[in-house]
Amino acid sequence: MYRVLIVDDELPALRFVQSIIEKFSLDFQIAGTCTSGEAAIEFLQKEPVDLVITDISMHGITGIKLAKHIRATQPAIHTLIISGYPMKLSSTVV
Repeated sequence: MYRVLIVDDELPALRFVQSIIEKFSLDFQIAGTCTSGEAAIEFLQKEPVDLVITDISMHGITGIKLAKHIRATQPAIHTLIISGYPMKLSSTVV
């Protein structure tokens, strides 16, 4: 069983990711959820996890900064960065 921490400052997005994991990923267990990078760092000091799923854009510590902190302090933890930014499609095919 892989323990997962989900980090997102937007509760609907956080709950959506949580529900997908709980419904479709039987090998993954939600270890916790945090609504900021700061709270995630605090959580990681107390609880072991295998994977952190974080939003890229958050107030305070961003997902990128959080991922760098995790890599520097707990390199065995895998990090997945997600984004809700809309992708602008071009009509030109490259």
